[in-house]
Amino acid sequence: MGKGWVKFGRKNEETLTKRRRRVELKKRRLAGEDVNESDEGDNEDDNKMEEDAVHEDNEDDDKMKEDASHDDNDDVGRNLTTDERVAESAGEKEVPDTSHDHDLALYLQAMVDDGDDADSDNGSEEGGSDGGRDGNAESSEHGSEAERSDNDDSDESSSQTGSVDSYEEKNSYDPEKLKRKDLAWLDRGHVLGFNPEAPAMHATLRLNQTNFRRIHFTKDVYKCWQSASGLNKEDEIDRDVLYTLFAQNNLDYARVLSLDYGQMDGPEQVWTSVQGEEYVVSDPGYKEDFPEVIQNLVHKKLFIKNAGSLDLACKVQSDPLRALPYDVLYEIFTHLSFKDSTSLMQSSWHVFASTRHGSFWKQMLRLHLLPWFWEASAIVSGSSTTEGLDAKDLFLWIEAATRPRFGIEGPLMSIANRRRIWNVCQQLAPQYAEEVQPVGQAEPDDAEAQAILDRAKCFHMPVVVYPIPKEIRTVSTQFIRSWSEVSYRSSVLDTYWGPKGTLVGISITFSGTSPRIFGSAEGTLGNPMRIPPNAWIREINVCIDDVNMFSRVPDRDHVKTALDNKPYGVACIRSLTVTLTDKTTKCVRTPDRPTSNRRPVIVLSGLNLVGLTGQVAESGEICRLGLLQASIPGEEPAKSPSYSEAQQLLWNKSAQTLYCDCENGWNNIWTHPSLKIRSIGAQGSSTGQLRSFTGDITSDMTPWHVGIWAPDASQKSLLKRISCFQPTGGMASNGKETWAIPHIVGFAVDNTSGNRRLLAGSGGPEPVQCPDWQEMTNPRRNLVVWIQGTTLKSFDEKSMEHFLIDGPGGEIVTEVHASGDMKAIKLFTNRGRDCYFGEKYRQDWDWLEYRVEPGHMIVGLVCAFGRLGGWSGAAKMYSHWMLSGLGVLIVADDYKKVD
Repeated sequence: MGKGWVKFGRKNEETLTKRRRRVELKKRRLAGEDVNESDEGDNEDDNKMEEDAVHEDNEDDDKMKEDASHDDNDDVGRNLTTDERVAESAGEKEVPDTSHDHDLALYLQAMVDDGDDADSDNGSEEGGSDGGRDGNAESSEHGSEAERSDNDDSDESSSQTGSVDSYEEKNSYDPEKLKRKDLAWLDRGHVLGFNPEAPAMHATLRLNQTNFRRIHFTKDVYKCWQSASGLNKEDEIDRDVLYTLFAQNNLDYARVLSLDYGQMDGPEQVWTSVQGEEYVVSDPGYKEDFPEVIQNLVHKKLFIKNAGSLDLACKVQSDPLRALPYDVLYEIFTHLSFKDSTSLMQSSWHVFASTRHGSFWKQMLRLHLLPWFWEASAIVSGSSTTEGLDAKDLFLWIEAATRPRFGIEGPLMSIANRRRIWNVCQQLAPQYAEEVQPVGQAEPDDAEAQAILDRAKCFHMPVVVYPIPKEIRTVSTQFIRSWSEVSYRSSVLDTYWGPKGTLVGISITFSGTSPRIFGSAEGTLGNPMRIPPNAWIREINVCIDDVNMFSRVPDRDHVKTALDNKPYGVACIRSLTVTLTDKTTKCVRTPDRPTSNRRPVIVLSGLNLVGLTGQVAESGEICRLGLLQASIPGEEPAKSPSYSEAQQLLWNKSAQTLYCDCENGWNNIWTHPSLKIRSIGAQGSSTGQLRSFTGDITSDMTPWHVGIWAPDASQKSLLKRISCFQPTGGMASNGKETWAIPHIVGFAVDNTSGNRRLLAGSGGPEPVQCPDWQEMTNPRRNLVVWIQGTTLKSFDEKSMEHFLIDGPGGEIVTEVHASGDMKAIKLFTNRGRDCYFGEKYRQDWDWLEYRVEPGHMIVGLVCAFGRLGGWSGAAKMYSHWMLSGLGVLIVADDYKKVD
């Protein structure tokens, strides 16, 4: 997250009073009280509510042990049935009421986009609007007192230098509860990533690449995970396994893990500083001086043991648990949570009486509190300052005082935050323990098979299904066990398809051998492909669905915010085409639905396919697919092989039928001999990789479009105009003024003959162009009516931006620039002219650039549209895809079209 996302409110007395009143009202609502919304505006009770909120914790401390000396047997006589009654016997009756609170799980900074995501946006965003206008707008959205103020004890926060509206005040932290030092931990970031392009079947991270999925968290979170998983050092953490767990628990269309986040409102698409949740950004790291602080916090009455207790055993008529000896009970409690432990105590007088001793509660401290409350170990160890300590009362006090809850404040805020981190780690710890157990792998039959496997590498393993299932496993299958098999034996390639038409398995069967199956053979058999001797697999092309994020199903009650918008159905492999080294090509399955996207899975030059590797879901569908490739001994390639940009991406149909002059035919982008793809980078560099790094779906499942305005240098004179279709997707404000935000949805090109054609993306009409879009509650019906009755056509002029180019006069595009978030682009020509498409006022942001290389000419663009835009809160759905990635197509100047 980084502390730059933390926002503070003002420090003046009136603002603090209103803030704490709102926090108190919310606490009452969470406690189950019937709070009238008009109370927030009731000035008559302001002082009283403020006084209650400010002094609540002090009063709780004074009253915490008021009833501790009462007979702890009283509740047994009243037939204990609730956790609160057990706690009451130790004096918890007067501690802060937290019975309504859920155990909150840590927000792990799991922004699992394939790039900088919405976190790079600035300005306010409502109804699909986004972005900011200038530096002031950015400050308004992301302003952090921790970033802008050098003096924590200043009377006023820096936010007071300008007007702060009520919305921002309600979405900011109390500046008197947090200090700058409390936020430093947010900048100590760690990244966990899986790189499917690393030259091995398993890899975690290649530091000079950022095109893989990564999960962000802080150093202190990593430390808590180490402790929660029972390891002594961070180096002992198996990061491969940890990444797999995160991937299994990830909602790919959201930006958080699918773990229990409780009532915490802060994390959504971007971090929101919710008043009353200040503790969630308080530093959870170890506090050197905290043992002394704890001594001062603990009430003196906790150090006085109760004089005695009544024995009510004679009143118990039946207790089945009475037969359990103490040592058995002791062992049982080591496997129970605190909540389950209190329930067991309530269920039996024998259990209750057997667990009143100080030694038992010291063990409870060690089991349930010390694993995350590291600073309390000095008290439990029995120093001279803790002589006479009542361990039971201490346990119940710490458990209540550090319970993560809305509105908590004071010196234990950071410990409550650490406890919250611990809670979410505990959700993953059992899964981690299962995965780290070594799993035996089948050994090859002979030494040659092992030698081939040892030489095999996987250079690219892209995602081929969306959304990615939670339960996945990595599998690998060796097809070639001897080089002579390919030379002298024929084989058959079979594919297997699940009940929903998804690819679940691929097998190779050499004559006289059993099938060697990757995935599963349980499914419908596809068309078999015979592979003759001396021929082998050169390329596999998979056809993949478009991700459908625009479902118009009438029942959308489950959608509360944009985060709840999920794909309609599963996008996966629907068809597969295999090309052999002898140029034989066969489609082994015809899709049962139209699929326009293709992903090439190509054997690199100088290497041979020896097997497959990837990930398979519990339901059977193949989620990732990569080739295991190796060279024949003595035939190693001269240089290390690698994939080109075009060979690594998923391509829209526009990339599959491109004219190729030298072959006098049609070709696709990944095998075209003349068209070259260049990425855009900082200061004109084209060394970076082409990725849809701002998309709402994974880059691997975002199809790229090819838009060519001049297939070669001889046709540059035909170019007349390049246009951008950019309907208004929302509104943005910097606090002073409001403006419309255009979304880049598609491009068109006009030639000198007057013909217009779609270059890339969509030309509309899009739902956001409907006047009633923001009020539309039944999109399934209303959109059909609108589309049938609208006079709007594709590329409606009200949503177009044009750039005239004098192609006949020799004017050509020489530079392409794009804002880092792909919300705006610029085109420059050799005459010093330029145009601007997309969101305005982004001049102060970092821009990426490409300047044409000497001897070459820009002839088109490659574009990804993987970012959702035009959200309608009423319709509960997005309107369209918008630009999320951009590259440039070039050809050599001397490349001429053959008529």
